[in-house]
This record gives sequence, structure tokens and C-alpha cells, in this order.
Amino acid sequence: MTPSRPGTGALVLSAVLGLACASSGRGPTPSDDDYVGSDALVDRPTLKFVDDGERTAFDAARACFGERGRAWQTFPLRQIGNFVEQDWCTGPGAEHGCSGGDFRERAGAQWAGVGTLHYPQDWPEVFGVQVDAGRIVAEGWSVAASVSSGGRTVLGDGAHVSFRRGTEADSWVHLGSSYAHDVGEETVQVVAAGTPWEVFGRLRASPVSLRDEGVAQLRALHDEVTRKLDASEILVCVYGEYEGGGVPPPCLRRVPLTTQQVQTERQRLDAQTDRQIAALQSDAEAMHAALMSIVGPDCVVAP
Repeated sequence: MTPSRPGTGALVLSAVLGLACASSGRGPTPSDDDYVGSDALVDRPTLKFVDDGERTAFDAARACFGERGRAWQTFPLRQIGNFVEQDWCTGPGAEHGCSGGDFRERAGAQWAGVGTLHYPQDWPEVFGVQVDAGRIVAEGWSVAASVSSGGRTVLGDGAHVSFRRGTEADSWVHLGSSYAHDVGEETVQVVAAGTPWEVFGRLRASPVSLRDEGVAQLRALHDEVTRKLDASEILVCVYGEYEGGGVPPPCLRRVPLTTQQVQTERQRLDAQTDRQIAALQSDAEAMHAALMSIVGPDCVVAP
């Protein structure tokens, strides 16, 4: 399960910075100061948001996540390339970072993060807001959610919510502002109506709203993939000979799927769609509760 923006590797603070963290209510941090962003820590008052709504959304999430993660590992506000972000996490391996390796696959892992963006030439002016959070459980619904907007040329806008029953790899349900299905060598995609925050709002509004939004979009994706299969619009490459050296063979031409391939893809599409819709129809209450436990309206507000 993955949110829309990867976080950073392990982050640790010096004793002096540790005192600063203590005074701001941050949780424990590692004891070595060699980490991504260690030379670019940022004080929140330094940031100059170009949009008041984005500032409000950033500050609300940062305050709420900071309180939630008071006893978690804290990776303080810092610059990493064009990103300015802060993360909190707990669980097996959290001391090494909130997204490295398979941390976000381990039962007991919890994380939360907030970010914004900047162009170096305009620093300390910042724009956009990104929020992500998740929780992996051994039983029940694990959930990861992220929403991003205002990313200009740096980061795409989008809302994503992924559910998985415990740690079962084949039980995922993906919802959000776009839905995709790989078939042949193409990715078929449909886009939900509204801005990422509007989509995110519909998913959070109620169990019924989450169910209806997800079912409608999953069916729309199913219909679009089926249409392309029926119209022979899905093409696959016929490759030339592999000549070694690690260089992939050339694609000589693209041809429609065979009848057997179409049948196989239909079966796979039907199974994936039916499984996700069945989960939404039978367990929307529990899925919605899991989602709200990590990105409730007190924490995550639209800009």
C-alpha cells in the first residue's frame, strides 16, 4: 500500500535539535544526524504560503499529526529537493524512516505526513499541500490515504485511498480520483469527477458515500476496459530477437490481442472488479471507520 508521495529515509537529530523537538512536542528521534534533509531543517514561520487555504490545510494536518504522533518517531520539517515535509511514524522499523523498505507493509506500522513545495529561486515562498497517512493491522482493514493539490510542475494532483484486509496481498481495494487497469501493454484509466479534495470528501463523507463512489468508478473502469477489448483497441508488441547485453529486444509491430488473450483479460478484469465491489458492499462501515481513523475532518481539511 502506497501513498502518493514517497517519504524519506531515516532521519535523526542532534542533542541541540532534540531539545528543540522536545519544546515543540515532537516524539522521540534517532541519535545520529546523518539523514536526508539533515542540513535543511525548516522553521514553520519561515514558510510563506502563496495560498491561504493551503496554509490552513497544512497547519491543521501538521498540528493534528503532531499530537497523534507525540510518542512516535518524528522526522521534522525539512527541505528535500522541491519538497518541504514532516513525517511521524511508529511500528517495526520506524526508527529507520516512515517509508523505506517494506515498512508500510508490516503489521503495526502507522504513519502520517504533511508537505508543501517550493521553487529554489522563490524560497521561502511555498505552494501546494500534500497529506498522507496509513495504518497496517494484522486483522481487519489496513488503510493508506493521500491527497495532493496545487503541485504545479513538481507534483501531480490526486487523491488515493487503498484498503487491504489485514496483510493479505490479494485483498486490496483502490479508490480515489483515478482508477486504472493494466491490460496487454497498456493502462486503461478513468477519472472521477471533481477536484482531488472533492473526491476525497466524498470518500470520507459516510460509509454509503464511500461505497457508492467506489462502486460507480470501478464499474466505469470495467466498462471502459471492456469497450477497448471489444473494439480491439488493446495492442501488444511483437518483439524481435534478444541479442544479449541487457538490451531489450525491439518492438517490431503492435497487434491486437488474440481471442484467447481477450477472454483471459476479461476473466481477470471481472474477478478484480467483482472482488472490490463485493468488499465495498459488504464492509463499507468498517472500511470507512478505518479511513476516518487516519484522516478525519479534525486532521485533514480541504484548502
